[in-house]
Amino acid sequence: MTVSREKSEAPFAEFSCSEYADRFLRAQAAMQKRGIDAMLLTGKENIRYFAGGPLTELTIDYYNAFFLLLPADPSASPVLLMSCGREGAASTSWISDRRFWGYGETGSIMEQSESLVMVSKAISDRDLTSGVIATELEEGFRMGITLKEFRGLQSLLPEVEFVSAADAIWDVRSKKSPAEIDRIRRACQITCEAFEETLDELRPGITEKTLASLIRSKMFEAGATGAGFLSIFAGESRGMWADAMASDYKLQKGDFVMFDGGCCVDGYYADVSRMASVGEPKARNRELYELARSAQASALDSVCAGSSMRDVHVAGQRPIRERGFEDLLVFGSGQLGHGIGLTIHEPPDISATSEEPLEAGMTIAVEPAITDRPGWLNSTYFFIVENNVVVTHNGYEMLTPLSDELWIA
Repeated sequence: MTVSREKSEAPFAEFSCSEYADRFLRAQAAMQKRGIDAMLLTGKENIRYFAGGPLTELTIDYYNAFFLLLPADPSASPVLLMSCGREGAASTSWISDRRFWGYGETGSIMEQSESLVMVSKAISDRDLTSGVIATELEEGFRMGITLKEFRGLQSLLPEVEFVSAADAIWDVRSKKSPAEIDRIRRACQITCEAFEETLDELRPGITEKTLASLIRSKMFEAGATGAGFLSIFAGESRGMWADAMASDYKLQKGDFVMFDGGCCVDGYYADVSRMASVGEPKARNRELYELARSAQASALDSVCAGSSMRDVHVAGQRPIRERGFEDLLVFGSGQLGHGIGLTIHEPPDISATSEEPLEAGMTIAVEPAITDRPGWLNSTYFFIVENNVVVTHNGYEMLTPLSDELWIA
């Protein structure tokens, strides 16, 4: 099958049909390179990425399953499968072969016994019953079906060799198109504006939950299409509660406050970290925060297509090590960053040992961090600045237009 880039637009699709067709072609190349005959995808982010979407928000309902079959054979077309009643939502997809199973004898949405038979039939139709089929078995993925359902599928297809799809998927998803970067850029802009506007609300007595509600409302007013991830924690009693949900804790004078996360735009995340002090901070805390800022600047100076992940990691640690504060590095080796896109943490990983090169079009969150005492559990606070950037041939484009100076309320 020759994928047409001229196909008319699917109604209300998040991206153009040519964008999805290009993703499919790149997935086929990735599969062919690895000896994979097809990918069978069930995870919501992969369905959204390759089929179009979001199709429906019912991906959050564990009783609803969705399947996408992507053959590697250029003459074979993809197949999208879901339960009946989703025909309207499925029309958003650029994929023309859409199949819908009915409910079981009870008519309950919780009984979808026909799904596996229909999926195995689609695989048979593409002459793949003795092929190598990759699915979401590892490396940052969760299948959108239960283990029982997966085993049922294996029993229906005894000659299929199921393997991991991780390498092939990340080969395609790790480099973002201009249209994807636009979504991440917008999510970052909205997040930064909401963080900055909420600064005026910081005062003793306000709760973390109130701050989180204010930020989320500002995000949606500005055009966010999803809540994303948001963590706010403050004070010495919660200063090391990384990624914690906002609580009923009331801010007190002298507290450091962490703002971490961001909104979604069409499924694409922002992940931004900034810190504030309620009143003038202690001299030691300011010193460590400024060191975290220096580490951020040093890490960004090394970001460029062709640099390795290790290069960025080393650069981000350099200011901390030069001050003799190696024992304050987070988890000993130092948190440095990760990819960002349809999930808040995804490849590439900015690790101390990775020689993987940065490539133009990668979107990454850079976040060197230090603690105020040796050892995570022994510390009162950790200090961090996190920015999102897109890698370019000459360096990077900053996606988070917000000063990283310490906010003082």
